[in-house]
Amino acid sequence: MRALTDFVSGAVRRRGANVTQGMAKAYQLAVEIIKASLSGEEKDAKAAISKSDILVVSGGYDQAEDVLDLLEIPFKLIQPHELKDLQLTPSQTLIVNCPGSVNIKAVSKIASFVKDGGTLLTSDWAIKNVVERAFPGIVRCNNCATADEVVRIECKNPDHPILAGCLHSGSDLFWWIEGSSYPITVIDDDRVEVLLTSRELEHKYGEAPVAVKFTFGKGRVFHSIAHYYMKCTQDKTSRHKSSWKNYVNEIGAKSLLPKDTSNYDDLTTGHLEAAYTSARILHNLIVGMRAMK
Repeated sequence: MRALTDFVSGAVRRRGANVTQGMAKAYQLAVEIIKASLSGEEKDAKAAISKSDILVVSGGYDQAEDVLDLLEIPFKLIQPHELKDLQLTPSQTLIVNCPGSVNIKAVSKIASFVKDGGTLLTSDWAIKNVVERAFPGIVRCNNCATADEVVRIECKNPDHPILAGCLHSGSDLFWWIEGSSYPITVIDDDRVEVLLTSRELEHKYGEAPVAVKFTFGKGRVFHSIAHYYMKCTQDKTSRHKSSWKNYVNEIGAKSLLPKDTSNYDDLTTGHLEAAYTSARILHNLIVGMRAMK
């Protein structure tokens, strides 16, 4: 795993001034806690993952691969133009970072891949560039782009396996939504399961869903308007402005901390909660789901 200084400098270099060092460090600490909390089944499932099992399509706006790297989950990073020529198998997980700019041949391949049993994870603009095109009539963007903002998130089903370990009684989750993100409209209510919502998004843009999942053929699709790597957050309450140690105590993770936490002294509960929940969901989507098979 990369050292903290390498991860922070790399994150800031790739994304520019809008990436806060606080969030880069928050992801580092969040992942340390996640890895220390894994069950035996999760450790076994993670150990069984090979690089070819997880394919990540590079994106200009989201970088799920950075979080996977910290989680020490092996993956193969590919460019959008390479996808059309790849041989996909149903046992694989395909992650398409925002914006998901792939050609029609790749879209057709993705649809067949999921139909045969593959798992697809997408973020933000990929709803229009991939999901709408590959799976018409299920979800779509509502053509009302968001502002660059941090919004309160509500959970529809905290007991869902994808959300395992993410929420507790004191949770008050705020996630970053990048400017010009695409709100999610659910078309097929019977097929789509809404996992996370936001009343703020609904009030401003007419749609509440933040994260949704649905099945297609033998496979499944998970889509989030939020990015898998969130580059900023905003401490909106006194709780969020408190030290990150408050959040660690809330989730009962004090015993899971690394020995040296001096690099994290400037982090807040808001930083760590946003990073921990988003990283844990990505972990659950890959490792947790495999551990349940």
